[in-house]
Amino acid sequence: MNFFLLLKNELSMYFLRKEDNVMQTLKSAIHIEAHERNAQRWANIEEEELQMLAKTLQIEEEENH
Repeated sequence: MNFFLLLKNELSMYFLRKEDNVMQTLKSAIHIEAHERNAQRWANIEEEELQMLAKTLQIEEEENH
């Protein structure tokens, strides 16, 4: 059983090492969070969260260059 858990963890880490996969995972998490927070406003909440994520990534990229 431990071997399968280790394998699952390694596959998860391999998946998340690719930037596109990380971004898609974050976008999916934001979508789920926004929908659960308020079903009527989920689209607005999702858009706000995605804008904050984009700003954060832009700031991080500017600091690294």
